Amino acid sequence: MDRFVGLYDPDGGAASISVGATKKPSTEGFFIAATLLIQRARLQITMKMPLTKLTQYFVVEKLIYHSVDLSLYMVSAIVEGTEYYIVDNRGAFLKSSKLLELHKALRKVSAEKTVLRHTSPYDEMVGGPDKTHSNALEVPLADNQLS
Repeated sequence: MDRFVGLYDPDGGAASISVGATKKPSTEGFFIAATLLIQRARLQITMKMPLTKLTQYFVVEKLIYHSVDLSLYMVSAIVEGTEYYIVDNRGAFLKSSKLLELHKALRKVSAEKTVLRHTSPYDEMVGGPDKTHSNALEVPLADNQLS
């Protein structure tokens, strides 16, 4: 008898896959189902919002400028408790090598709190303990009054 594993579909439906036709539990089938579930979860984490839609909100909870690399910045916003990465009209992530450029692009967005967030990938040690919390550093940013 086939076993079916239900997966959450962010588009509103439910997806299912057949993971085997044996009487014993299939390790490979459960691995495949878990992998698909993780991929679906990642899709939800990286939700996108166009800049034109973001400017329609009166106030957003938090505007986050991410320091991704030495000179690469991306932007996300927390709206109604959910974090969205901001994209342009073509659907490409809003990014720049200059923080001031992003400030200018987002000058019409009013936020309760604005921060610069940096997360270091270099805090792991071989054989060290598992991390129980994020190492993200958030620095408050003032309004540059670019209006």
